[in-house]
Order: sequence, then structure tokens, then C-alpha cells
Amino acid sequence: MDPFYAECRAYGAIINKKRNGKVAAFCHGHISLPATYELQLAKEFKIDDWQRPDEEYSLPVTKRKPFRAIVKELVTDSTPFTGKMIKQMLKDLMDLRNMYVYVRDVRADNYLGGKLVDFSSSWTAPHVLVSTYVRDEDVIELDLRWDLEQFDDMVKDAGIKTSLRAAPNLEFISKLRPRRKSIFYG
Repeated sequence: MDPFYAECRAYGAIINKKRNGKVAAFCHGHISLPATYELQLAKEFKIDDWQRPDEEYSLPVTKRKPFRAIVKELVTDSTPFTGKMIKQMLKDLMDLRNMYVYVRDVRADNYLGGKLVDFSSSWTAPHVLVSTYVRDEDVIELDLRWDLEQFDDMVKDAGIKTSLRAAPNLEFISKLRPRRKSIFYG
């Protein structure tokens, strides 16, 4: 459940499928630095949240655990996405799902230039919360569909008009007649 390991697992799946840099920002690997660098980096890059447990902030910097980071390509396009990028973004999201990577935090802030840049909330199967030994299958299905609903909401909130949808339209589907299997007597 640790955000660092969530990103490691997601990028591990992406790299194993040889899709690094295609479905998300390119990942070069990870790094661990002594906490003494925090003050310098905080000042230079205006970082104020290292996502540490609260009790570590009360310790002097020299006593804190090293911090970890995923090293990714520098995306210079600060625009999250445009309407022309939506189709590819949806394809990338579906590719991730086929790799059993569920982003769980699909929003404009996590995109740069149409590429996902944050997997800190992701689940990559096998994962304890995607296990039917731990949770009911219907609950898991709802959780996994959440990415798709978030994608559709993100596009709508951006004011982009498109017929593309990530999530099935459950309201429309509920109005359809149920399909019946016909029995063929031969």
C-alpha cells in the first residue's frame, strides 16, 4: 500500500510488457537518498511534502530514514492533455488494465502531455485488495471500474466533447431488454 512500492509495481508491469514510455512517462528506475538532502531539495524545488509518517517529521533530518523516488523522464509539456490526446489516453488506460495495473487516481493532475506520470495510488495484480480471498468479487469489480469512471469525469470536467467513453453507461444498459438464450432443437 506504500505509494513508492505502488509505483514500482506498476512500472515493473509496464516494463515487463515492454511498454515503458508508451503508456506513461518513461521510467529510468528508482533512487534512495539520505534525508539530509531534504532541506536542499525542499529549498531548490519548493517541496514541502515528503509523504513521511508524521512521527518522522519530529525527528532531526539526520535521524530520518532515506527517502525514495522514482526517476522518470522530464515531461516539459505542462498541459495535462488536449482533446486530440483523449483517444490515445483511453487506449493507454485500457492497455494498463490489460497489464493488471489499475491507476485508481485518474485525474488531470496526474497527466502531463497526455501521459500518466503518477502511479502512487495504483493497484497492480496480484494485490491483496484484488483478491477474492479477501474481498467480495462485486466490490472488487466496482473498485476496478472506478478508473474508467474517473477518466470519463476528467474528460467531462475539462470541457472536451467526445463520444469516447471509458466506463460502460450503466444507466443505458439497464434500460435494454435482457438477452435470452434461445434453445435450438435440431
